[in-house]
Amino acid sequence: MNENTEFAAEQSEAAEKLSEALSGGRFVLFRQRIEPLVTGTQEPAFQELLIRFLDEDERRLHPGQFFLTLERCGLMFTLDRWIVSAVINWLADRQRSVNREDVPCCSVNLSAESIAKSELLRFVRERLLAGGILPGRIVFEIAETDGAMYAIRLEQLISQLAPLGCRFALAGYNGKHVTPALLQALGFEFAKIDGAIVQNLHRDPMSFAIAREIAQSCRDNGIRTIAQFVELPETVQILRDLRVDYAQGYGIAVPEPLD
Repeated sequence: MNENTEFAAEQSEAAEKLSEALSGGRFVLFRQRIEPLVTGTQEPAFQELLIRFLDEDERRLHPGQFFLTLERCGLMFTLDRWIVSAVINWLADRQRSVNREDVPCCSVNLSAESIAKSELLRFVRERLLAGGILPGRIVFEIAETDGAMYAIRLEQLISQLAPLGCRFALAGYNGKHVTPALLQALGFEFAKIDGAIVQNLHRDPMSFAIAREIAQSCRDNGIRTIAQFVELPETVQILRDLRVDYAQGYGIAVPEPLD
């Protein structure tokens, strides 16, 4: 067996295990709080939903350890559908058990594979209508590189899901591929400032300047900003000074099981 054949066999085996895991309860959702930095916000609690996979030894694997296999095998849309369904079911249960104002806003990542598929719109619409989710409780996150590549597709997606109460965020935003004006035109409500910029705010003048420009430009275009990978108290103060709207990271809250 040559190397290519052996690699293909390994990928096929891994894909089969991950497919079985989707129906066998081995994928689990975690949540990480997104903290408002602006006082007096009327928004509900905000959290990002993160996917984790339990291997045979019940160890939680980081997404970086299984996403590549899912992408190579064309299974990201399958995973995204599972996540969307799980989140909508969780929100529907939450709505039945607490006051409306205590139902949080959940941010969910969408892969490039899902964005490109025409079935995504129909699937999300059907699940939202079946779940009866309160407006504004689901934010779909799109990577900045995917936002630039699929701008036309995203415009169609946002224009049809926004009336159903969905909101959209561009993640890993550094301003290189998409302008805040385009974000506004496409219908994005949030821009998540790239963690590489945020982590260097307190020690790198260039990162500080980029973050300041992003915060100001987004504010001018009605886009709210979320700083990713916030780890230090001094970073939080800098973000407040820059009038960034939200912060997320291990310095704010560690991920915890959704249930």
